[in-house]
Amino acid sequence: MKPTIKISARKSDLARLQAYMVGDAIRKHFKNYQIDYSFRESLGDKNLENPLWKMPEKGVFTQDFKEDLINGRTDLVVHSWKDIPIEDSGTTSISGTLVRADERDVLLFKKDLITAGVKNLKIFSSSPRREFNLTPFFQWSLPFKPDSIQFIPVRGNIQTRVLKTLESTEAHGIIVAKAALDRLLTTTRKEFNPTQKFLRKALKKFAIQVIPLSQSPTSAAQGSLAIEINSSNTRAKKVVKAINQGLDFKLVNDERIRFKQWGGGCHQKMGVSFKRQGPHVLMFERGLDQKGDFVWNQDIITTAFGSLKKTIAADSIVESHSLLEKRVGSLKPYRAKKNDSLIVTKGNLIAEGSVQPHHVWTSGIETWKQLAEQGYWVMGSYDSLGETQSPELDILLGVKPKWKKLTHKRGHSKKWAKTLKLYTVDYSGFENLEDMKHKTFFFWSHGDLFLLSLKKFPWLKKKTHICGLGSTLDTIAKHIPKKNIIAVYNYKEWKKKWTQ
Repeated sequence: MKPTIKISARKSDLARLQAYMVGDAIRKHFKNYQIDYSFRESLGDKNLENPLWKMPEKGVFTQDFKEDLINGRTDLVVHSWKDIPIEDSGTTSISGTLVRADERDVLLFKKDLITAGVKNLKIFSSSPRREFNLTPFFQWSLPFKPDSIQFIPVRGNIQTRVLKTLESTEAHGIIVAKAALDRLLTTTRKEFNPTQKFLRKALKKFAIQVIPLSQSPTSAAQGSLAIEINSSNTRAKKVVKAINQGLDFKLVNDERIRFKQWGGGCHQKMGVSFKRQGPHVLMFERGLDQKGDFVWNQDIITTAFGSLKKTIAADSIVESHSLLEKRVGSLKPYRAKKNDSLIVTKGNLIAEGSVQPHHVWTSGIETWKQLAEQGYWVMGSYDSLGETQSPELDILLGVKPKWKKLTHKRGHSKKWAKTLKLYTVDYSGFENLEDMKHKTFFFWSHGDLFLLSLKKFPWLKKKTHICGLGSTLDTIAKHIPKKNIIAVYNYKEWKKKWTQ
């Protein structure tokens, strides 16, 4: 007789799908195991009247299942990890997770309202965190400027909430977790075909914005699955240990510990996100602490590159771009077409009077702001993290866009995008660097500026170099040992923290 593992979860499509994902992972490691599933409603599913942050019970989606684990009625319970209370119970434990999905939030906005604009913007969302962080975000991210922004509570599974938005005469859009959409749209299980068809049809009626973590960090653990077991169930421990993704598990636990210091809970107006970016782990947090003071931190907390152990003198840093004169020449803005998919690296690269391209993505936040001011709908940004892959929109769009990257003559080309080099950049004043030979640290804003300087002054190889993430870091790392490179997410904030 085959050994059996019983997996429990909520009844919603997303919860069932996540349980199946865990079951499929177990089968890959334990082919002789039989997997049984049990699905039912939780307290949070039964009470759809109150926003979660107003409900008195902790773990409204999870507490009922905890009793099943304690009493041996099930072996594993699969949750969306963000639904788990921050406090540990001891009797049961979160012992594993699968690979984390995209943790970001997504705005779905009714397409037919973009051209006319909306003066009194109303968005479906029950989260105090989202309301606090997205109110200032929507004041500049949209191609129109609303006079007021209101968030309206909404409950139900993802299909219900999306349908309510389409049918509402009150709300203009809704905020949802990208991970939920991505998972439901990519599953191959036939029982989810109706949900996929509904979502595909619905998404065609929405314009999409993927919200950057720097502007609105998410609820701690968003995008992650939590596998809960009875702490004394040795067989469940063995099974979960085999499928656990250790790096993701550690990262989410660290994220929740960080969130706990701000109070934790869905009532908190605070977002905390830890993101792995190549060899780095970045931390984004934004909101109000327990005293009501505003917090906004963006930092690299783990890196394979160099770091400081104590503060340094501000005058030991040479900000190279300030010594050299930058000249932009022969700019020929691109005349955008309706079916274009554009990655834009500078705010003046789309010709005046161009139509709205089908898809627009930016390299950083400032370029987004400039394009929104010009009336363009921007779908998202690399958030100054570098163009390591094409924008993660394929699943939501249901197609793979043919991207064009608008940049300068020395701009880096990517295999997944056609590079359009629209202007030249030249520098002068290199002789000023000769007087800086005694300095220790050099900050670089562009990789090509570093290369030109290195060619003229080989002694730069012995210095310590500071730069942002992305192509500048990639360029410098080809010539300088990692220990002599300090990678920063936000140079101004880093300088405040580490110089005196």
